[in-house]
Amino acid sequence: MIVEDARRILELRQQINSLDESMSELSDQSEIARRLSTIPGFGKTTIAELAGEIGSFSRFSGEGSLALYVGVCPLTRQSGEMSRARIPRQVNTRCKAAILTATARHIGCVPQSRAYYDRKRAQGKSHS
Repeated sequence: MIVEDARRILELRQQINSLDESMSELSDQSEIARRLSTIPGFGKTTIAELAGEIGSFSRFSGEGSLALYVGVCPLTRQSGEMSRARIPRQVNTRCKAAILTATARHIGCVPQSRAYYDRKRAQGKSHS
């Protein structure tokens, strides 16, 4: 059984490597993927996932609608002295998860981002 399991693990590793190569080739053809690959911390898998979910920038009327789609733009409600923000419900959860993963890796790669993150956490902001 151990030998069979070891063979299966090796086969799965080969399949993963093959998929990684395919993602890299397809990412080279995507404008979104090429732009995302310039950001430190954004890996091949995250770039491919975001590019696949977003599709094309032409789908969105502006940066705000793209930010809303991926779930990084809070909706504000204001009335008189009251001002509240809420998280939109109609977001692409795969995009949001990929953005959060890539952002966490970015914070580890870029010292300025780490300083900004630490400053916001010291102000009482949440991790998300």
